[in-house]
Amino acid sequence: MKRFLRWCGILGVGALGGCGGPATEPSPPVGDVRISTDRAQYSLARDSFAVVTLTNESNRPLHLPLSGYIAYQRLLDGVWSDAFSWFTSDGIGRTFPLPALSSRQDQLEIWAYLAGQPGTYRFQYSIYRTPRLGVAVSLEKRVSAPFIVTP
Repeated sequence: MKRFLRWCGILGVGALGGCGGPATEPSPPVGDVRISTDRAQYSLARDSFAVVTLTNESNRPLHLPLSGYIAYQRLLDGVWSDAFSWFTSDGIGRTFPLPALSSRQDQLEIWAYLAGQPGTYRFQYSIYRTPRLGVAVSLEKRVSAPFIVTP
């Protein structure tokens, strides 16, 4: 009976783990995705754009959803706020690939989303290992380092 209950518990946990969004990889390869910004601090008064670089350092393609693959988060009371989509792209298919050993840069208008909102932010990409959005790259691999926005 104990064996049966333990098996049911394992199945139940597995079933719950699949709810609420795409699966994330159990242990992502180290160093295969890198996100960097051109600065650690931006000024709403002086800077117009932030340049964010996404680098695929792995030997396989990564996949970005066409609906909205980059968002920003604001640090409020020690917790990262919900991700707000920076922009939406459109095209044929669900995703577009970032080939192995390649990079892409996104030039993002600071004032369009952060005007009047100084604080600490980070960029968050939606990145998947498969073109059908089945396995997401783990969150810690798809966020930039925090950056400061001043008035």
